[in-house]
Amino acid sequence: MQGNENREIFKVKSPSSEAFRHGMIPKNIEEAPLLTTVVRQYGEAWNRPFVAIYEPSTTSEPSTIKQVDTFGSPSNKSFVGGLKIESLQDRTDIVFSSDVIGKYAFQNINFNGTLGW
Repeated sequence: MQGNENREIFKVKSPSSEAFRHGMIPKNIEEAPLLTTVVRQYGEAWNRPFVAIYEPSTTSEPSTIKQVDTFGSPSNKSFVGGLKIESLQDRTDIVFSSDVIGKYAFQNINFNGTLGW
């Protein structure tokens, strides 16, 4: 996986969700458009897998994601890749993803498994 030069980020409003049972939540929320972040990535998905990051937000509690960077393991083809997610609140999450159990490292963090953060 490569850095930010291979993707574009857009913030949009999608149609309302049909995932809720009718009448389960207030009608104005059920019918409201959903805030959505779309990331367009260049390259073939089997060579550069993609991910989605969801962060619920409202007008009074806006999104806190400041930046998302990717990292990989060129020496290990089973390692799908990793994410470094930086927050406006001085929080950083590191996510590891692989299609086989293995040992991986990034910035003094060692991980053994297939998915972890």
